[in-house]
Order: sequence, then C-alpha cells, then structure tokens
Amino acid sequence: MDAELRALAATGAALLVETLAGEGWARARALTTRFFERAGHPVEWAGEALDRSRADLLAVADEEELRLIQADLADEWDVRLGRALRRSPQSAVELRALLTELRPEEDDAAPGSVHNIVNIGTQHGVVIQGDGGGSVVRSRLTGSPGEAAARGRPQSGGTPGNTPPGPPFDEDDEW
Repeated sequence: MDAELRALAATGAALLVETLAGEGWARARALTTRFFERAGHPVEWAGEALDRSRADLLAVADEEELRLIQADLADEWDVRLGRALRRSPQSAVELRALLTELRPEEDDAAPGSVHNIVNIGTQHGVVIQGDGGGSVVRSRLTGSPGEAAARGRPQSGGTPGNTPPGPPFDEDDEW
C-alpha cells in the first residue's frame, strides 16, 4: 500500500477513536459501519467491533490508562482501515468522505486557529503564513536550479525584474 493510503488509514483510525466516546458516537458508528460494509465486511462485524472498542474506552478510569487504550485502539483501527483500503483502493474516496463527516466543525474565525492543507507536489517560490495577528512565517521553497530555471523562476533571491509581487527585492534579505 502506498504512503498516501497508509496515512489516510492512520488519520481515519485516530479520528475514529476520538469519536468513540463523544456525542456524535451514533452517527460515527453508522457511517463507519456503512464504510466497512461497502468494503466487503458484514454489517454485524463492523458494528460489533466498534461497540467493543467503545466499551473498552468507556471502562477506563484513569488518564494514563486512557491514553494507552486510545493508542491501542488507534493501532487496531489503523490495521482494519488499511486492510479495507488494500482490498479496495477506490474506497479511499469513501474514507476521505467519512473523515470529512466525522471531523468536528471548525471555527475558522477562532483566534489562534490554524488550518493547513498539504498537497503533494513541488512548490517554487515564497510561501507566507500569517495568523491574522501580525505574526508571519516565511519560507522559501525551491527545487533544483534546473527546475526553477525551466519555470522561469529564480531559485533564490532572483532579479529585480523577476520577483513576485511584494516588498522590494533586497539581496541581503535572509528569510
């Protein structure tokens, strides 16, 4: 299984374990059971496995044991989701949709919240991330000199006539 599907299974497992004891449990159970049913598992199997995981989690009394049980359950569900994805790689689309449904609503306007989206690919140029409160993080991402030149972009620094919009070009600027 490729790295993207492995990461998807791990993310799904972690999110599923988070929902086991939460308010959205019934909905998460129904959606997850439907995912496994479409991946070829009997409905009863998925429902019973989810119920056992939930019972294990709810039976824990102390914080340290809770963390251990959560880690164990995340590992178990990672394996189960990974097997479903290996059996049917096209079910990755369904798992992504399931994760979108299970994620709690995010308030993008909340102070201090950060929402990053990572896409696979090569970025050439400057990436600027700010928090809306005046803090800015800048990174210069480049590929090989040949790749940058082929795209007509400077690898680093650039020339005054070939810079992206922004502050004036400064040779001594260290980002």
